[in-house]
Amino acid sequence: MEAIDDFPFPIDDPRETGDIDHFNPELIPLLRNSYLGFSIDSGLALIRKGELTIVSGAPRGGYSGQVAFLRPDPRAKRHLSVELVLSGPGLASSFGYDVAVADFNGDG
Repeated sequence: MEAIDDFPFPIDDPRETGDIDHFNPELIPLLRNSYLGFSIDSGLALIRKGELTIVSGAPRGGYSGQVAFLRPDPRAKRHLSVELVLSGPGLASSFGYDVAVADFNGDG
């Protein structure tokens, strides 16, 4: 897998889900104190062929931990939008503490 720094994002085009003064729950439907970004990885073709997906762990999300699959939002140039959110199996399971992207079947 390639590091996210290797993908062709211009330096002046950061992606964001909010900042310290502004949290937008419409962009990312996880609680503010979920620790979103505690772990992060990325890859191409995780959800759609040829499209970059960023996988971000939130070990305190939903009280059991969550993992969000994000993609660059084509409508809002600087935003990431949520494709999918997975929740942990039980209370305080810290799901999302660590994430990794792997291509087990070698399809790209």
